Amino acid sequence: MMTAFTLETTLPAVPASVTQVRHEAMAAAREQGLDRQHPTVDAWLVALSELASNCVRHAATTSPTFDVRVAIDQGGLALAVHDRHPHQPAALSEPHADNSGGWGLFLVRQLVTEVGGHASVAPDTDGQGKTVLVRLPPV
Repeated sequence: MMTAFTLETTLPAVPASVTQVRHEAMAAAREQGLDRQHPTVDAWLVALSELASNCVRHAATTSPTFDVRVAIDQGGLALAVHDRHPHQPAALSEPHADNSGGWGLFLVRQLVTEVGGHASVAPDTDGQGKTVLVRLPPV
């Protein structure tokens, strides 16, 4: 029987943090008996990696740290990634012409939707940051 698991952490906006939080989430999934290769678990981990990478790549100049919350429970898999950069991302359907990125959120939303989940962006009340939320169905 699955027990609820939640990880909440604040990480420096550096590349090593992406690897760290992904490994911690994978370990939690294994401890809960979830198969890393299951499409829902894979979508959860890919979304986590992409959103944490976005904090490192795009938000670090004004948000030297970012917050991550991952959860596994009977209701499914969830994650929230928060930074204090004021830019509110749009889910573009193709990358920026200058190769600066721009379609990661679109790809996350597509991947999450394919497995029956949803993703949203919630701005901070002061407009100086945001949280990207992902919720996936039970495995």
